[in-house]
Amino acid sequence: MSKDQKHFPVKALIRIRPGNNFLEYTDKIVKIEKENGIVSEFHFDKVLGPNATQNQVFKSIKEELTRFKEGYNTTIFCYGNTGAGKTHTMIGNSKQQGLIYNVIGELLKENHDKRGSSRHFDNGSNDMRINKDKEFNHNRINDDMRINNNQTNDNYFNSPFLSISYLEIYNEKVYDLLDPKELNLREFNGVILVPGLSTKKIFNLKDFDLIFKKGLENRTTGETKLNQFSSRSHSILRIQRGDVKLHLIDLAGSENNRKTGNEGVRLTESSNINRSLFVLAKVVNSIINKEIRIPYRDSKLTRLLQDSLGGNSICCIIANINDDESCIGDTINTLMFAHEIKKDNK
Repeated sequence: MSKDQKHFPVKALIRIRPGNNFLEYTDKIVKIEKENGIVSEFHFDKVLGPNATQNQVFKSIKEELTRFKEGYNTTIFCYGNTGAGKTHTMIGNSKQQGLIYNVIGELLKENHDKRGSSRHFDNGSNDMRINKDKEFNHNRINDDMRINNNQTNDNYFNSPFLSISYLEIYNEKVYDLLDPKELNLREFNGVILVPGLSTKKIFNLKDFDLIFKKGLENRTTGETKLNQFSSRSHSILRIQRGDVKLHLIDLAGSENNRKTGNEGVRLTESSNINRSLFVLAKVVNSIINKEIRIPYRDSKLTRLLQDSLGGNSICCIIANINDDESCIGDTINTLMFAHEIKKDNK
Protein backbone atom coordinates (compact mmCIF):
# COMPACT_ATOMS: atom_id res chain seq x y z
CA MET A 1 0.00 0.00 0.00
CA SER A 2 1.18 3.50 -0.67
CA LYS A 3 2.36 5.61 2.22
CA ASP A 4 -0.31 8.24 1.72
CA GLN A 5 -3.22 5.84 1.39
CA LYS A 6 -5.95 6.72 3.86
CA HIS A 7 -8.63 4.18 3.06
CA PHE A 8 -9.50 1.96 6.03
CA PRO A 9 -10.54 -1.45 4.69
CA VAL A 10 -13.24 -3.18 6.74
CA LYS A 11 -14.74 -6.51 5.77
CA ALA A 12 -18.23 -7.33 7.05
CA LEU A 13 -19.19 -11.01 7.33
CA ILE A 14 -22.37 -12.58 8.66
CA ARG A 15 -22.52 -15.94 10.41
CA ILE A 16 -25.96 -17.42 10.98
CA ARG A 17 -26.60 -19.62 14.00
CA PRO A 18 -29.00 -22.52 13.23
CA GLY A 19 -32.61 -21.91 14.23
CA ASN A 20 -36.07 -22.30 12.72
CA ASN A 21 -35.11 -21.24 9.16
CA PHE A 22 -36.66 -17.82 9.57
CA LEU A 23 -34.06 -15.95 7.50
CA GLU A 24 -33.68 -15.83 3.74
CA TYR A 25 -30.11 -15.43 2.54
CA THR A 26 -27.67 -15.86 -0.34
CA ASP A 27 -23.88 -15.83 -0.44
CA LYS A 28 -23.77 -12.05 0.17
CA ILE A 29 -27.31 -10.97 1.07
CA VAL A 30 -29.62 -11.47 4.05
CA LYS A 31 -33.32 -10.70 3.72
CA ILE A 32 -35.59 -10.35 6.72
CA GLU A 33 -39.28 -9.60 7.00
CA LYS A 34 -40.01 -7.08 9.72
CA GLU A 35 -43.09 -7.13 11.91
CA ASN A 36 -44.78 -4.60 9.61
CA GLY A 37 -44.40 -6.99 6.69
CA ILE A 38 -41.71 -4.97 4.93
CA VAL A 39 -38.77 -7.04 3.68
CA SER A 40 -35.35 -5.49 4.28
CA GLU A 41 -32.27 -6.54 2.31
CA PHE A 42 -28.75 -6.31 3.74
CA HIS A 43 -25.54 -6.69 1.73
CA PHE A 44 -22.21 -8.02 3.02
CA ASP A 45 -18.86 -9.35 1.85
CA LYS A 46 -19.95 -12.88 2.68
CA VAL A 47 -22.78 -14.70 4.44
CA LEU A 48 -21.94 -17.93 6.24
CA GLY A 49 -25.12 -19.98 6.61
CA PRO A 50 -26.18 -22.24 9.51
CA ASN A 51 -24.29 -25.19 8.04
CA ALA A 52 -20.99 -23.34 7.67
CA THR A 53 -18.11 -25.16 9.35
CA GLN A 54 -15.46 -23.61 11.57
CA ASN A 55 -12.95 -24.23 8.80
CA GLN A 56 -15.11 -22.29 6.33
CA VAL A 57 -15.22 -19.38 8.77
CA PHE A 58 -11.43 -19.53 9.05
CA LYS A 59 -11.05 -19.50 5.26
CA SER A 60 -13.22 -16.38 5.10
CA ILE A 61 -10.64 -14.37 7.08
CA LYS A 62 -7.55 -15.73 5.31
CA GLU A 63 -7.12 -12.42 3.46
CA GLU A 64 -6.88 -10.54 6.77
CA LEU A 65 -4.43 -13.10 8.13
CA THR A 66 -2.28 -12.63 5.04
CA ARG A 67 -2.20 -8.87 5.61
CA PHE A 68 -1.00 -9.45 9.16
CA LYS A 69 1.76 -11.66 7.77
CA GLU A 70 2.66 -8.80 5.44
CA GLY A 71 3.17 -6.51 8.42
CA TYR A 72 -0.15 -4.72 8.93
CA ASN A 73 -1.88 -4.36 12.29
CA THR A 74 -5.06 -6.40 11.99
CA THR A 75 -8.22 -6.68 14.09
CA ILE A 76 -10.98 -9.28 13.83
CA PHE A 77 -14.15 -8.86 15.90
CA CYS A 78 -17.02 -11.21 16.63
CA TYR A 79 -20.09 -9.02 17.11
CA GLY A 80 -23.73 -9.79 17.92
CA ASN A 81 -26.34 -10.15 20.63
CA THR A 82 -26.06 -12.49 23.60
CA GLY A 83 -26.41 -16.11 22.51
CA ALA A 84 -25.78 -15.52 18.80
CA GLY A 85 -22.66 -17.69 18.67
CA LYS A 86 -19.78 -15.23 18.97
CA THR A 87 -17.73 -17.29 21.40
CA HIS A 88 -18.32 -20.46 19.39
CA THR A 89 -17.05 -18.67 16.29
CA MET A 90 -14.00 -17.21 18.01
CA ILE A 91 -13.05 -20.07 20.38
CA GLY A 92 -15.17 -23.11 19.54
CA ASN A 93 -14.67 -26.37 21.42
CA SER A 94 -12.40 -29.42 21.35
CA LYS A 95 -14.25 -30.92 18.37
CA GLN A 96 -14.86 -27.68 16.47
CA GLN A 97 -12.00 -25.30 17.08
CA GLY A 98 -12.73 -21.65 16.41
CA LEU A 99 -10.81 -18.85 14.75
CA ILE A 100 -8.31 -18.39 17.56
CA TYR A 101 -6.98 -21.95 17.42
CA ASN A 102 -7.01 -22.04 13.62
CA VAL A 103 -5.13 -18.75 13.35
CA ILE A 104 -2.53 -19.74 15.94
CA GLY A 105 -2.10 -23.11 14.24
CA GLU A 106 -1.41 -21.54 10.85
CA LEU A 107 1.03 -18.96 12.21
CA LEU A 108 2.97 -21.60 14.13
CA LYS A 109 3.05 -23.83 11.07
CA GLU A 110 4.45 -20.94 9.04
CA ASN A 111 7.18 -20.44 11.63
CA HIS A 112 7.97 -24.15 11.51
CA ASP A 113 8.12 -24.15 7.71
CA LYS A 114 10.42 -21.12 7.65
CA ARG A 115 12.83 -22.45 10.21
CA GLY A 116 12.71 -26.13 9.29
CA SER A 117 12.14 -29.00 11.68
CA SER A 118 12.73 -27.93 15.25
CA ARG A 119 11.84 -29.46 18.56
CA HIS A 120 10.58 -26.03 19.60
CA PHE A 121 7.67 -26.42 17.18
CA ASP A 122 6.79 -30.02 17.99
CA ASN A 123 3.09 -29.95 18.82
CA GLY A 124 3.46 -33.21 20.69
CA SER A 125 6.21 -31.94 22.96
CA ASN A 126 5.79 -32.55 26.67
CA ASP A 127 8.30 -29.83 27.46
CA MET A 128 6.83 -26.39 28.07
CA ARG A 129 9.24 -23.85 26.64
CA ILE A 130 7.97 -20.88 28.58
CA ASN A 131 10.94 -19.66 30.60
CA LYS A 132 9.91 -16.92 32.96
CA ASP A 133 13.38 -15.38 32.97
CA LYS A 134 13.32 -15.13 29.18
CA GLU A 135 9.77 -13.92 28.61
CA PHE A 136 9.17 -10.69 26.71
CA ASN A 137 10.12 -7.63 28.65
CA HIS A 138 6.84 -6.06 27.58
CA ASN A 139 7.52 -2.61 28.96
CA ARG A 140 10.90 -2.44 27.21
CA ILE A 141 9.43 -3.65 23.93
CA ASN A 142 6.58 -1.16 24.23
CA ASP A 143 8.95 1.73 24.92
CA ASP A 144 10.94 0.83 21.83
CA MET A 145 7.90 0.72 19.57
CA ARG A 146 7.77 3.15 16.69
CA ILE A 147 4.78 2.04 14.65
CA ASN A 148 3.55 4.03 11.67
CA ASN A 149 0.19 2.63 10.57
CA ASN A 150 0.79 3.95 7.06
CA GLN A 151 3.74 1.64 6.48
CA THR A 152 4.39 -2.07 6.68
CA ASN A 153 6.62 -3.16 9.53
CA ASP A 154 9.88 -4.97 8.79
CA ASN A 155 10.17 -6.16 12.40
CA TYR A 156 7.47 -8.70 11.65
CA PHE A 157 9.72 -10.55 9.25
CA ASN A 158 12.73 -10.47 11.57
CA SER A 159 10.95 -11.82 14.66
CA PRO A 160 11.66 -15.51 15.34
CA PHE A 161 8.60 -16.17 17.47
CA LEU A 162 5.01 -15.31 18.29
CA SER A 163 3.90 -13.83 21.57
CA ILE A 164 0.43 -13.55 23.04
CA SER A 165 -1.31 -11.40 25.61
CA TYR A 166 -4.88 -11.87 26.78
CA LEU A 167 -6.98 -9.05 28.21
CA GLU A 168 -10.56 -8.30 29.08
CA ILE A 169 -12.46 -5.06 29.38
CA TYR A 170 -15.04 -5.32 32.13
CA ASN A 171 -17.12 -2.33 33.22
CA GLU A 172 -14.70 -0.02 31.38
CA LYS A 173 -11.66 -1.37 33.21
CA VAL A 174 -8.82 -3.32 31.59
CA TYR A 175 -7.68 -6.58 33.20
CA ASP A 176 -4.85 -8.99 32.44
CA LEU A 177 -6.31 -12.49 32.06
CA LEU A 178 -2.95 -14.27 32.23
CA ASP A 179 -1.90 -12.58 35.48
CA PRO A 180 -5.15 -11.20 36.92
CA LYS A 181 -4.76 -7.53 37.74
CA GLU A 182 -6.15 -4.21 36.59
CA LEU A 183 -4.11 -2.36 33.97
CA ASN A 184 -3.89 1.22 32.77
CA LEU A 185 -3.48 2.49 29.22
CA ARG A 186 -1.03 5.13 28.11
CA GLU A 187 0.12 6.55 24.80
CA PHE A 188 3.68 6.93 23.56
CA ASN A 189 4.51 8.32 20.10
CA GLY A 190 1.05 7.41 18.83
CA VAL A 191 1.23 3.85 20.17
CA ILE A 192 -1.18 2.68 22.88
CA LEU A 193 0.75 0.92 25.63
CA VAL A 194 -0.45 -1.35 28.43
CA PRO A 195 2.27 -1.22 31.12
CA GLY A 196 2.53 -4.44 33.11
CA LEU A 197 0.63 -6.56 30.59
CA SER A 198 1.75 -10.19 30.65
CA THR A 199 3.22 -11.39 27.38
CA LYS A 200 4.06 -15.04 26.68
CA LYS A 201 6.13 -16.56 23.91
CA ILE A 202 4.55 -19.57 22.24
CA PHE A 203 6.38 -22.20 20.22
CA ASN A 204 3.75 -24.90 19.73
CA LEU A 205 0.02 -25.47 20.06
CA LYS A 206 0.37 -27.19 23.41
CA ASP A 207 2.09 -24.13 24.84
CA PHE A 208 -0.70 -21.94 23.52
CA ASP A 209 -3.52 -24.18 24.73
CA LEU A 210 -2.24 -24.24 28.30
CA ILE A 211 -1.73 -20.49 28.45
CA PHE A 212 -4.99 -19.60 26.70
CA LYS A 213 -7.15 -21.89 28.85
CA LYS A 214 -5.66 -20.33 31.95
CA GLY A 215 -6.82 -16.96 30.65
CA LEU A 216 -10.28 -18.26 29.81
CA GLU A 217 -10.75 -19.39 33.39
CA ASN A 218 -10.21 -15.80 34.52
CA ARG A 219 -12.71 -14.23 32.13
CA THR A 220 -15.79 -12.64 33.67
CA THR A 221 -19.05 -14.45 32.91
CA GLY A 222 -22.51 -14.36 34.46
CA GLU A 223 -25.97 -15.79 34.04
CA THR A 224 -28.80 -13.95 32.29
CA LYS A 225 -32.21 -15.16 31.16
CA LEU A 226 -30.82 -15.69 27.66
CA ASN A 227 -27.48 -17.30 28.46
CA GLN A 228 -26.34 -19.28 31.50
CA PHE A 229 -22.69 -18.37 30.87
CA SER A 230 -22.97 -14.96 29.26
CA SER A 231 -19.67 -13.16 28.68
CA ARG A 232 -19.78 -9.95 30.69
CA SER A 233 -16.61 -8.55 29.18
CA HIS A 234 -14.88 -8.00 25.86
CA SER A 235 -11.94 -10.40 25.58
CA ILE A 236 -8.96 -9.47 23.43
CA LEU A 237 -6.31 -11.96 22.39
CA ARG A 238 -3.31 -10.03 21.12
CA ILE A 239 -0.94 -11.99 18.89
CA GLN A 240 2.29 -10.16 18.25
CA ARG A 241 5.19 -10.77 15.91
CA GLY A 242 7.80 -8.09 16.21
CA ASP A 243 5.85 -4.84 16.51
CA VAL A 244 2.91 -6.04 14.42
CA LYS A 245 -0.32 -6.87 16.24
CA LEU A 246 -3.24 -9.13 15.43
CA HIS A 247 -6.23 -8.71 17.74
CA LEU A 248 -8.86 -11.46 17.90
CA ILE A 249 -11.78 -10.07 19.87
CA ASP A 250 -14.79 -11.83 21.35
CA LEU A 251 -17.09 -8.93 22.12
CA ALA A 252 -19.57 -9.17 24.94
CA GLY A 253 -23.07 -9.48 23.52
CA SER A 254 -25.24 -6.46 22.89
CA GLU A 255 -28.26 -6.82 25.16
CA ASN A 256 -31.90 -5.87 25.47
CA ASN A 257 -32.29 -5.55 29.23
CA ARG A 258 -36.01 -6.26 29.10
CA LYS A 259 -35.32 -9.66 27.53
CA THR A 260 -32.31 -10.55 29.66
CA GLY A 261 -33.93 -9.53 32.94
CA ASN A 262 -30.81 -7.62 33.93
CA GLU A 263 -30.83 -5.70 37.19
CA GLY A 264 -28.29 -4.55 39.75
CA VAL A 265 -24.76 -5.59 38.78
CA ARG A 266 -25.96 -7.23 35.56
CA LEU A 267 -27.67 -3.99 34.53
CA THR A 268 -24.48 -2.00 35.13
CA GLU A 269 -22.50 -4.54 33.11
CA SER A 270 -25.02 -4.43 30.30
CA SER A 271 -25.04 -0.63 30.18
CA ASN A 272 -21.24 -0.56 29.88
CA ILE A 273 -21.27 -3.30 27.23
CA ASN A 274 -23.88 -1.55 25.11
CA ARG A 275 -22.16 1.82 25.39
CA SER A 276 -18.77 0.44 24.35
CA LEU A 277 -20.36 -1.31 21.36
CA PHE A 278 -22.04 1.95 20.40
CA VAL A 279 -18.69 3.75 20.56
CA LEU A 280 -17.02 1.00 18.52
CA ALA A 281 -19.59 1.44 15.76
CA LYS A 282 -19.17 5.21 15.95
CA VAL A 283 -15.38 4.97 15.70
CA VAL A 284 -15.41 2.58 12.75
CA ASN A 285 -17.93 4.68 10.85
CA SER A 286 -16.04 7.89 11.68
CA ILE A 287 -12.86 6.39 10.25
CA ILE A 288 -14.60 5.14 7.13
CA ASN A 289 -16.25 8.53 6.59
CA LYS A 290 -12.88 10.28 7.15
CA GLU A 291 -14.21 12.50 9.91
CA ILE A 292 -11.77 14.90 11.54
CA ARG A 293 -12.41 13.73 15.10
CA ILE A 294 -12.40 10.00 15.83
CA PRO A 295 -13.84 9.31 19.33
CA TYR A 296 -11.28 6.68 20.37
CA ARG A 297 -11.20 8.00 23.93
CA ASP A 298 -14.92 7.47 24.48
CA SER A 299 -14.40 3.84 25.53
CA LYS A 300 -11.56 1.66 26.80
CA LEU A 301 -12.05 -0.80 23.93
CA THR A 302 -11.52 1.75 21.17
CA ARG A 303 -8.76 3.47 23.13
CA LEU A 304 -6.89 0.17 23.45
CA LEU A 305 -7.27 -0.45 19.71
CA GLN A 306 -6.49 3.11 18.61
CA ASP A 307 -3.28 2.20 16.77
CA SER A 308 -4.98 -0.82 15.17
CA LEU A 309 -8.06 0.95 13.82
CA GLY A 310 -7.62 3.38 10.98
CA GLY A 311 -4.69 4.25 8.77
CA ASN A 312 -3.68 1.19 6.77
CA SER A 313 -4.67 -1.21 9.51
CA ILE A 314 -6.94 -4.09 8.55
CA CYS A 315 -10.31 -4.84 10.15
CA CYS A 316 -12.89 -7.60 9.80
CA ILE A 317 -16.18 -7.83 11.68
CA ILE A 318 -17.98 -11.15 11.87
CA ALA A 319 -21.56 -10.36 12.85
CA ASN A 320 -23.30 -13.34 14.43
CA ILE A 321 -27.08 -13.65 14.21
CA ASN A 322 -29.77 -16.17 15.18
CA ASP A 323 -31.97 -17.76 12.52
CA ASP A 324 -34.91 -17.52 14.90
CA GLU A 325 -37.99 -15.33 14.71
CA SER A 326 -37.91 -14.70 18.47
CA CYS A 327 -34.63 -12.80 18.01
CA ILE A 328 -35.82 -10.59 15.15
CA GLY A 329 -35.14 -7.28 16.92
CA ASP A 330 -31.59 -8.20 17.89
CA THR A 331 -30.95 -9.72 14.48
CA ILE A 332 -32.06 -6.56 12.66
CA ASN A 333 -29.85 -4.40 14.89
CA THR A 334 -26.82 -6.60 14.19
CA LEU A 335 -27.52 -6.67 10.46
CA MET A 336 -27.90 -2.90 10.36
CA PHE A 337 -24.57 -2.42 12.17
CA ALA A 338 -22.65 -4.65 9.76
CA HIS A 339 -24.56 -3.37 6.70
CA GLU A 340 -23.74 0.26 7.51
CA ILE A 341 -20.06 -0.61 7.70
CA LYS A 342 -20.22 -2.42 4.38
CA LYS A 343 -22.21 0.38 2.75
CA ASP A 344 -19.90 3.16 3.96
CA ASN A 345 -16.78 1.19 3.07
CA LYS A 346 -17.54 0.71 -0.64
